[in-house]
Amino acid sequence: MNSSNYFSAEELDCNCGECDGEMNEEFLTQLDILRAIYGRPMHLSSAYRCKEYNYVVGGANNSPHLKGLAVDVVVSGVNAYDLVSSALDIGFSGVGVRQEGNWSGRFIHLDMDEGDHRPRIWSY
Repeated sequence: MNSSNYFSAEELDCNCGECDGEMNEEFLTQLDILRAIYGRPMHLSSAYRCKEYNYVVGGANNSPHLKGLAVDVVVSGVNAYDLVSSALDIGFSGVGVRQEGNWSGRFIHLDMDEGDHRPRIWSY
């Protein structure tokens, strides 16, 4: 069972609406710490993903979402800068940035995967 001080189980569940995947508890602890430091609500557009849903949304085959080690946060502008800055300060090792296009489609991907070439940052 996902347990977070700031995020509901529905926010953390796969968006497919059918699977019972869970977020990594250590990741959730760090996410709660980040939320406390950031000091503002964080709207998650994606958290845990099953393989099928990850394929549908075009996620990487080795996406940290599959292991419950990633979230995508809908955020833009100075709020995005503040979120990335705080996330890096506390040890998030993967940061993906999408800040082009419609404001509602802008997000920051945050993860704590232990894959090769970490830490890293990229843009979509």
